[in-house]
Amino acid sequence: MKECPQGHLYPETLDHCPVCEKGLEFQTVFESKPEGTGALEKAAGGHKAANQLAEKLANKSSLNRNQEKTVFLGGDAATKEHFVIGWLIELNNLEIPINSYQLINDETITVGRGQDNHIALKNKTVSRKHCHIEVKNRKIIIHDNNSANGTIVDGNLIKNQQLNENNLVTLGEVNLKIKYLVPDISCQ
Repeated sequence: MKECPQGHLYPETLDHCPVCEKGLEFQTVFESKPEGTGALEKAAGGHKAANQLAEKLANKSSLNRNQEKTVFLGGDAATKEHFVIGWLIELNNLEIPINSYQLINDETITVGRGQDNHIALKNKTVSRKHCHIEVKNRKIIIHDNNSANGTIVDGNLIKNQQLNENNLVTLGEVNLKIKYLVPDISCQ
């Protein structure tokens, strides 16, 4: 296993950390780089591909250094209600990320074993319609659908609960970690 500068573990077969690359892909950045801060390089976390993307963005700047224009990567900036606020990261039994699912503001996501769910988990310990996740007002709330094995957040059996950064959600034998894009997103 390799470990990225941010502390994420990922398989030796990958060149770059998938969690960091995903975070950078959807990160809000400023086209005009603040002088002396190296903000884009810090956001890149030392990854070669991420550093290349950061440099590309910094070189695209056609604005006066005193002006800031926010560029939202990975979505239509004109749509203020529907934007990625985070991910559910599916972990294997060694707590290594194996899949990720986007969480979009103002959407309800169904999770279960059934193929008709937004997130279909192939595990017999997960109910067909295990739970649903409500993403509203930049908050992620999970609701158990009276599943056979229950919905567990950080070791506690729950019916409904707001999820925070790094909460561990367990559905049967499947573990999912919550990652917010930015802990305090403001959409103005």
